[in-house]
Amino acid sequence: LVAAGCAAALVYCSTRRKDKSSSVRHGVSELIGNTPLVLIPSLSKETGCTILGKAEFLNPGGSVKDRIALQIVKEAFKEGKLKPGGLITEGT
Repeated sequence: LVAAGCAAALVYCSTRRKDKSSSVRHGVSELIGNTPLVLIPSLSKETGCTILGKAEFLNPGGSVKDRIALQIVKEAFKEGKLKPGGLITEGT
């Protein structure tokens, strides 16, 4: 995900690595998702339950919206609505 001012562009390649064990990712799209869970000790202690927060701000675009954008792009490729080299812009 590349952000410039109010616009963002996501370039997605449909070929992905099979081995996810390495910390090296081949493309920004592989950084989206799999964000860590963070224990929130104060709430866990207060409730007697384990309370975890999902650190979505660690996605490349800093938002849970990264997952949605990636899914939209994947579907567009699958349906033939987006071709390699195409450009997607998002205006928020």
